[in-house]
Amino acid sequence: MPWSDYPSKPWESALILSNHTRLTLREISDMSLPHAEFAYLSACQTAKGVVQAPDQSAHLSTGMLACGYRSVIGTLWQISDEYAPFVADRVYAKMLEGGRPDYKRAACALHDAVQALRKEPGVSFNTWLPFIHIGV
Repeated sequence: MPWSDYPSKPWESALILSNHTRLTLREISDMSLPHAEFAYLSACQTAKGVVQAPDQSAHLSTGMLACGYRSVIGTLWQISDEYAPFVADRVYAKMLEGGRPDYKRAACALHDAVQALRKEPGVSFNTWLPFIHIGV
């Protein structure tokens, strides 16, 4: 659920799971996640702030940082179902180089994935621009 649906209750912002249940930031923050290093939020508007607080960067992605994740990839607006897997595949391939995942590679992995996407025929500015990385 986009952050903007809960501007006055940011901890009620949630991920919609495959069984259509909500996993809220409050529930995530209550979990013991000592190894929470990387979150890839490949859904629309996971890094979109709210109009009511334009000077703040409060959104689902920063909420994941507050819950203990060290590195998060999110999106500023709607992303293409056609190209989201393209970006995710390249991000994870880069992060898994050497056989072991490394969250410290996330920013460079996203950069490389977006650069590859930009080279695809027919890809518009709005297709690659929404992807962002925050954290380490």
